[in-house]
Amino acid sequence: MNNNIIYEQPTNETIRLLMKLEYLLSKYKFHYSQSSIWNIKEAINTLFEFTELSSRNNIKLILLKEIALSKDLLVKLGQKGYIDESTLKQYSLILNEQENKIHQLKDNIFSKILENEFILSIKNKVYFPAGDNFFDLPNYLNFLTFNKNKIYSSLDMWFENYPVVNDSIKVILELKRKSSSFEECAAVDGFYEINYDKNQNLEIIRIKMDKDTNVYPIVSLNNRKISILFKMLASQDLIPKKISNDIYFSYSCIFKI
Repeated sequence: MNNNIIYEQPTNETIRLLMKLEYLLSKYKFHYSQSSIWNIKEAINTLFEFTELSSRNNIKLILLKEIALSKDLLVKLGQKGYIDESTLKQYSLILNEQENKIHQLKDNIFSKILENEFILSIKNKVYFPAGDNFFDLPNYLNFLTFNKNKIYSSLDMWFENYPVVNDSIKVILELKRKSSSFEECAAVDGFYEINYDKNQNLEIIRIKMDKDTNVYPIVSLNNRKISILFKMLASQDLIPKKISNDIYFSYSCIFKI
């Protein structure tokens, strides 16, 4: 059984956005898979988070650009022997398929949510503490106690572009994570520093460690140096405390190719 945990730190705004969307898509998928009222409510709240984040960015354009970069990355991964010929062809088909699907999306990929009066009535309330309560929104309680098939067909209609967006982000980040292997090292007195070439465009720092270590990393960048400081949550108050002993971990730096 894998007992590792991986901490990731994006270092540019595009990757940061993609990883936030990945997080929201995973959260949506989990709550969608459950059937309680509270899970469905949380799935809908996650939709609102997703639309709010996406409305500030042209997601369609960003995905198309990253798919094109992923095609270049795929070729280089094959040249370096990181993936075999069969896997390369498989990823190439997936990237081409996702690129075609993204082209077919509307520029406003969440129009079904933003143009729906019922869903907007909930969205306008949800950002207030207990704003989406059932006595202020009896129509919401009515919806949540509908036939389950009706609820899921509504979710699928509102978030009809979920499969395309989810699968595109998944393959983009998956290839990036495959582009760099982990290197084992030790943080003396809980601190470690990494130098990297100023001509390299760093995108993600990944830190892998045993869950039982029970510490977490704080990553900072300064003048082409990556500083990793390990801390732990001490006492019942969970106060962050610097580690004074050596910490063994692995790290991976992912650079834009």
